[in-house]
Amino acid sequence: MAAANKLSYDQVAVRLAGLNGWNLRDERTIEKTYECRDFKTAIDFVRRVADVAESLKHHPFIKVDDRRVTMQLSTHDAGGLTDLDFTSAVQYDGVLPVA
Repeated sequence: MAAANKLSYDQVAVRLAGLNGWNLRDERTIEKTYECRDFKTAIDFVRRVADVAESLKHHPFIKVDDRRVTMQLSTHDAGGLTDLDFTSAVQYDGVLPVA
């Protein structure tokens, strides 16, 4: 499978503006921290994210710190951000449990 096309800085800025709570960590990575009700809810959220990631065949970096879940997205094969990162971000936002 061919690598996805890396987005330009301007394309990233436009897509990022359409997301809630996602930030540019560096020129190659977007990041968001989710606040969950408690640790168990955070882990349940990560499990749902894992299902989405598997279906997209695109896996985030995930850090769990008590009830906070931080995710980072980047398409390593492309050397930066692609449409797949932003598609993933939208889908992960859709599985967030109510805090």
